[in-house]
Amino acid sequence: MLLALVAGLPLSRRRRRIRDIVLLLRTIPAVLYSLRHIPIAVLVLTPALAGLAEARLSGRGHVRSFQKGQIEVTTRTALLNALVLVTSLSFTVAWVRHIARQQGQIEAEKFPFAASAFLNRERPQGPILNHYNWGGYFIWKLYPQ
Repeated sequence: MLLALVAGLPLSRRRRRIRDIVLLLRTIPAVLYSLRHIPIAVLVLTPALAGLAEARLSGRGHVRSFQKGQIEVTTRTALLNALVLVTSLSFTVAWVRHIARQQGQIEAEKFPFAASAFLNRERPQGPILNHYNWGGYFIWKLYPQ
């Protein structure tokens, strides 16, 4: 998405709002710094990419504007939109099912599953020192104890 935006912005004749530019300039470095910002970037980049696609398609005759704020979509564009929607939904459902089936195995391999079971069973007194990346996992498994 980021590459499509970077490639498409200079080619677009459409004028960008200051608000959109500020959002993009703040979001892009955050995504490049940390993966946890990707969902936020998707929310910011999707409308920007949709605007670029609309401008591109209207120039080729696939989308015709007939009133301000309303768009008439050709059959070809509607079919393409439906195909993209069905494909993305199919991949999403398949991925969620895959993750749900393998969650226990992945959890045992990547997280301190045995340690959390031990802590839950033995309930030691006092604070526990743990690796920073495992803190959320321990909270998830051991809360509210």
